[in-house]
Amino acid sequence: MYGGSMFIKSAARYTKQGRAMQAINERWGEGKWTGTETIGIPVCKKKYSPFNFYVEEKDDDGKRIVKVERMFGCHCHSHIRRKIIEMHGLRDGWEPFGQWSMRKAKQIARRETERLNRNTATSKKLNANQSD
Repeated sequence: MYGGSMFIKSAARYTKQGRAMQAINERWGEGKWTGTETIGIPVCKKKYSPFNFYVEEKDDDGKRIVKVERMFGCHCHSHIRRKIIEMHGLRDGWEPFGQWSMRKAKQIARRETERLNRNTATSKKLNANQSD
């Protein structure tokens, strides 16, 4: 279990990722932190989401497209973590980021793109009819 900068050992011993977290805790738990379950450095408090969805304007016709990118950390640190993973690969014990389906995320983005553009076309027609 994660509680601020503390990991409770019993909640982190069954998965590879949990064992990796515990190994880091043991490695960094030096000095006054030796023997405790507290990591002696600040940890990020930002929310992690496996994907970032954003809208881009396409062309001059006002069409919009929803894009999706895989995230490797919170929105503040994902780009740093991505570079490190590209250079060195995933750490032993990490759960694969591919467990969240990019294909499904792209399907969601495609549906949302269609919905946005359908709504845009409808509102343009309404505005054109009102100005007549």
